[in-house]
Amino acid sequence: MEGLIDVLFVFRIFRRVVYLVVAAAFIYLVVTSVQVVAASRAPTAVAAAVPSSAIVAVGTPSGPHGVTADLHARCNQAVALFKGKRARVVITTGGRPSAADPVEAAVLAHCVESYGVPRRDVEEIAVNGLPAQLHAVSLSDSASSGARVIIVADPLETKWVLGVAAAEGLKASVSPDPAPKPSIWSTLGKVWSQSLAVGFGRIFGYANTGWVSG
Repeated sequence: MEGLIDVLFVFRIFRRVVYLVVAAAFIYLVVTSVQVVAASRAPTAVAAAVPSSAIVAVGTPSGPHGVTADLHARCNQAVALFKGKRARVVITTGGRPSAADPVEAAVLAHCVESYGVPRRDVEEIAVNGLPAQLHAVSLSDSASSGARVIIVADPLETKWVLGVAAAEGLKASVSPDPAPKPSIWSTLGKVWSQSLAVGFGRIFGYANTGWVSG
């Protein structure tokens, strides 16, 4: 009987520990979600961007049928920053998400060129995963030696992007693209995935968040 009481006591302690861990993880994600949303409110105005060495337009799926609204918004923001003399170089990133899709870096490069950015001022980094992309940016001539860069990305990706950039030794700011507002469910899903990415990156390192899709 005494042994059974001891087992029940241990079980209750274990259950309370599990509850505390789950509660702590939930609170951690809620706080991170608030930070993700707050960071997404960074100004999109060109004048708010700090003059830098390069503008980095982060890849986003273009789909097999051409430029999507998100990619077009990202392209327009990069072009506006370039024409506003925020930087002299535009770096486009992104690989090929699937066999049916074109290379994101190439689609973005073609887009910014079609809006007046000279080809000589455009660089392409055709790799998958934001950590790998920003690592390649940090090794490029345009952003090496701790140079400052402006990253163009989805507003809700701001917190994660800044974390990855800092992990790669980049002095970065984010100029969010004014993409069309998605549905409430899509927004909630994005906030959740970004909260997981930021929470995971803080604990295990942002270089290990390549599984996150932008």
